[in-house]
Amino acid sequence: MVRIAAAWALNESGDEKAAKPLIEVQHDTDPLVRDGVALVFGKPIGWVAKLKLLLRALKSSDPTMRIAAAWILGEVGDEKVVEPLIYVLRHDDNPLVQKGVAWALGKIGDERAAKPLIEVLYNNDSPMVRESVAWALGKIGDKRAVEPLICALQDDRSKVRLVPVSELKSLCRSIHKEKIKALCESDNNDVASAAFEILHSIELKEQEKRKIFKELKYLLRWDDIPGKDNNRLLSYLREDHDIVWAEHAKIRKSNDTTISIFRDGNSAEIRINKTGKKATLQFSDGGTCDMNALKKKVESGYTTPSGVMDAEKMRTDPHLGALVERLRLVHDNSVVVDYGCGKGAFLGVMKTLEEEIRGIHYIGVDISRGNRFLTRRFAESSVIGDKLKSCHCMKPDKFFNENIDVDHAFFSHVLHEIHLKYLPEILYHLLSKVKVGSRITFLEQRILVEPESDFVTWSADDFDILFSDFAEVSPRPYQTGRGHELISVDLERLNTDVSLESIRKRCLEVYEHKKERVEEKLRAHGLSEAEDRYLSALYKNINLQLNEYLKSIRIDE
Repeated sequence: MVRIAAAWALNESGDEKAAKPLIEVQHDTDPLVRDGVALVFGKPIGWVAKLKLLLRALKSSDPTMRIAAAWILGEVGDEKVVEPLIYVLRHDDNPLVQKGVAWALGKIGDERAAKPLIEVLYNNDSPMVRESVAWALGKIGDKRAVEPLICALQDDRSKVRLVPVSELKSLCRSIHKEKIKALCESDNNDVASAAFEILHSIELKEQEKRKIFKELKYLLRWDDIPGKDNNRLLSYLREDHDIVWAEHAKIRKSNDTTISIFRDGNSAEIRINKTGKKATLQFSDGGTCDMNALKKKVESGYTTPSGVMDAEKMRTDPHLGALVERLRLVHDNSVVVDYGCGKGAFLGVMKTLEEEIRGIHYIGVDISRGNRFLTRRFAESSVIGDKLKSCHCMKPDKFFNENIDVDHAFFSHVLHEIHLKYLPEILYHLLSKVKVGSRITFLEQRILVEPESDFVTWSADDFDILFSDFAEVSPRPYQTGRGHELISVDLERLNTDVSLESIRKRCLEVYEHKKERVEEKLRAHGLSEAEDRYLSALYKNINLQLNEYLKSIRIDE
């Protein structure tokens, strides 16, 4: 085994002086050494005849011989040796041999090895064997490996636990999301972080699939179905709609407007309308799925497939760009808090500042553990984490308990999501940390682009009422150019004491003012059905949050 490894290393070195010993060792008295060295130059001469010798070596009483035989067989990759290797995997009790055999089976990649490898992963206690088996299952790519690999992800031994991450990122699909989501709540940080990474990978695949079918005619090349885009279409049906029968299904096109997919009495159809801009996927059970079918890519505002806002597009927006440019003026060692950091959108813009951000200490705060993970990941992958003086992500409770003096705080599209009963304490802690003369910037939707059942919008009057005693308020409503009405509010912290009780009174006053304002609009004549529905929902949300808040106050008292 040592001589084979040495021969391989000599060949990889590329040193001309290695040629002579490599030639000489091909005449070694040990047939396994001769075969192993022959692999350096290519497939061994007389391989079929020597195969029996290698298979016999798998049964040798010397474990080193068994490992060397498995290594050579794995490198050659002949599928004829899969069954003998499986036998050794199941019956050899030497962990080093089992590890080598698992590696060989993964290298060959034959699906016949998946079931016995899964059995070993469940039943073998050796970390080195489980590590090699997890790797092999990932290389084979059999879907049956997902469940045992998820179990391995929770292994008590960190070396085994971390192996399946890349394999699970490759194998997991939408149907595995719930199980991976459950692991995100694990008390073990390694498990939770790995689960978030795998979940993010699944979501990226889902976004890519949605993008493919939103741009069906462009990305699937309608003229190539039936044809070279068949596999992409069938994969979408299997993986996104769990249509098992789609594997090996037949595809037929009719009149260039309908694509039929069928197999064993099951069927689905994709129909494009006359404009060529809409497509409908219809299943045999009557279910449907609407899709766009544009020939050109659909712009999605600022959002990129990774969920991080596109820096260049944000910079060109007259107001968002100005918010970021302001960071050029901050002094060295400034602490910038990104409250509600999401998936790293603000960091995506900050990275364009290059040298100016080297003096900034960035703190991303978010209640979602997943968002904090994705923000950290974005900082690492975009190298912005190295440019900043420091970069940390933390949950709100930890941020509030830290002794931090804040120079600039950003609330980007997060205030409308905070319920009234939580708002006073959040604002109190934040205002207590912001230095006198420093700034808080809010960016909010005036009308929700994606209405949620429990969200409440904010107006310029609301900010004036809330902060007038504690800060200079400068609200600026504006249009983004994409039909979105936003409001940006700059607060400059005044030299005024802030108490939790005063913040509570102001928050209550704001919501009562919101309620009166919406009531007045609802009484107005000439409202469209959509306007009436929107205002009624907003009024209901305001009332709900007011009742929750008053109830929480009574409980505290």
